[in-house]
Amino acid sequence: MKQKKLTLICPNKSLFSINTINFLKKKFKCKIDDLSQSEFDKLAHKFQIVLTRFNINLKYSKKSNIRYILTPTTGLNHIDKKILSSTRVKVFNLIDKSFLKKVNATIEHTIFLILNILKKRSNKIKFGYKSNYKEYIVEELNNKTVGIIGLGRIGSKVGSICKAFGAKVIFYDKFLINKSNQKFEYVIKKSDIISFHVPLNKLTYRYYNYRKLKHIKKNAIIINTSRGEIFNENDLIRLGKEKELRFGLDVLANENVIRGKNSKLLNFLQKNSRNIVTPHVGGLTKESIEITDNHVISNFLKYLNEHE
Repeated sequence: MKQKKLTLICPNKSLFSINTINFLKKKFKCKIDDLSQSEFDKLAHKFQIVLTRFNINLKYSKKSNIRYILTPTTGLNHIDKKILSSTRVKVFNLIDKSFLKKVNATIEHTIFLILNILKKRSNKIKFGYKSNYKEYIVEELNNKTVGIIGLGRIGSKVGSICKAFGAKVIFYDKFLINKSNQKFEYVIKKSDIISFHVPLNKLTYRYYNYRKLKHIKKNAIIINTSRGEIFNENDLIRLGKEKELRFGLDVLANENVIRGKNSKLLNFLQKNSRNIVTPHVGGLTKESIEITDNHVISNFLKYLNEHE
């Protein structure tokens, strides 16, 4: 008897490569589209496989057909904890450290945020004697002190690139035994730019608050391409006002449910043109999408062949 195809739903079609989508349509019975959160909520648990990235939440349901979750992401905070703890559901995501060394999208996006803030110029272009050239004078990364919080795969590469620009790089990593590893307080006090590269977990949830960051330099730049929930966002606003900080953020807390008005931090950041906010797109390059799609789906198919 011919075995029935497994059913698969993907609520964010535009975040996957065309090759991935075409392959899956041949292999499984698919519902692949760009769905709203409410549309996805109604359909998700009718399917056996969920393929998703991070721009939509997978919520818990008592009645669920879900057996497999494929998510080409390192973090899993877009998936309900009850689902993750279920023994009925197998999750395939990006956990292979040797593979992740090949993925550079977030590293490049971090550098993009740093340089964009330093190079902010007026977009009202005038030539000749009418130009107000003061609006075009920007800053160099050269000779800046860059503090890296978390010297893992991304943090170490960001530090190396900043060094190539002539920046002085200092770092703090709680789990690193190294003579060059500085105290957190020292990095915060000395850095012109502080780039955060730490995972989100029970220990780091809202860990970086006013008390931890109060000695930050005036007019310093905070970069975050990890997870928004590592910060106490109300304290970030307070520090932003007191210290006239600049921000380059690719992530915010509860970003999948933000609707402008209910994000105090987003509203604060958008009032000042010196800040840059991007909607969690650090990992979205054509190259990184392609290789991470392939990695997760290949691991899943190997598992199916061995266990089904």
